[in-house]
Amino acid sequence: MSWLLLIVAFTSFLFFHFPEKAEAARFRTGNNVKIDSDKPLRDDLYISGGNIEVNDTINGDLIIFGGSIIVNGDVKGDLILLGGQIDINGLVDGTARIAGGDIFIKGTIKKDLMIASGNLTLNEKSRIGRDIVLGVGRSRISGIVGRRIIGGSSDMVIDGSVNGDVVVTTNELKIGRGAVIDGDLKYTSENKASISSSADIGGEVHSRRPPVGRRTVNRQVAGVLNFLVSIVWLMVLGTVMLALFPSYAYRVNENLEDFPWKSLIWGILALILTPIIAGLLVITIIGFPLALILFFIYLFGIYISKIYFGHFLGKRILGRIRGTGSHWFWSLLLGIMIILILAKIPILGPIIRVVVVIFGLGAIVFSLYQMFSESRTENI
Repeated sequence: MSWLLLIVAFTSFLFFHFPEKAEAARFRTGNNVKIDSDKPLRDDLYISGGNIEVNDTINGDLIIFGGSIIVNGDVKGDLILLGGQIDINGLVDGTARIAGGDIFIKGTIKKDLMIASGNLTLNEKSRIGRDIVLGVGRSRISGIVGRRIIGGSSDMVIDGSVNGDVVVTTNELKIGRGAVIDGDLKYTSENKASISSSADIGGEVHSRRPPVGRRTVNRQVAGVLNFLVSIVWLMVLGTVMLALFPSYAYRVNENLEDFPWKSLIWGILALILTPIIAGLLVITIIGFPLALILFFIYLFGIYISKIYFGHFLGKRILGRIRGTGSHWFWSLLLGIMIILILAKIPILGPIIRVVVVIFGLGAIVFSLYQMFSESRTENI
């Protein structure tokens, strides 16, 4: 259960760290978002979308969720990023908290860097003012780190400068010829670190093997990374769907609110009847392609049921907490995180997943049925 506590802690930290006065901030959404103007932005900036590029100076915090993220401008506050491909080339005066797939940093972060990712690269131009706290797959650190490196990485290469200790759990550790570590090097691994004779380590080198039967790359870190990847994919798809079809999302939300029992019945019928109909179509040669299409739609509907139910859940929770309407992005993010966390609970988790799918899928199908009925009525 300890990995579950890590997920809860990370989720709480990520969501509730956002500035309380979000109404004073600026929001940008879209498939392609580019922030490029002559005047620096003086408010916190929240962005969600597919491809995002920020070239302006942000005189506040910058919070981005997207597929591809490029930050070329300077950020005077903190930086919070969730994305697939992330590039940071500017100056960040505060702390950077980042989760994503592939992350490349060649800019400067004056305070701490907290990161969870598949791949991390800090090139030789990168500068981290204080600590790096990481849980990543593969990492290469070639820049300057002002204090310590702490965390875990499956494969880690250090050929930059670290002004403090390096304390890591890893599978493969390589200290390159250009590495300078002023403090101690402490690592936990089943394999001996490869340390270049040209590397400069000012302190002592301590190594230990992990406990017998325990994987080097901690399951807690793997669990958190899997959790973050799930959030990324659901949020990217959810952002596109809610931004492109806001009226349909509103209808689904209303049906979950006003007609929960109808949503339940429609969900049960869709879950049971769709595979039966697809199976009957497979028997006929002509119906086989239709069966494949129907089955794909069926699986897609089950997947996006978490998006629509998460939006509904987050909207209700934020409405009760704040007493006023919240931006759909934060409702979606909160709802999805709650669903994914609850789904990890033993015994109760599978039940929660089924409930979410039934109600979410039911509201989706019921809304489509309503739209079809209304269109037929208008044509009569």
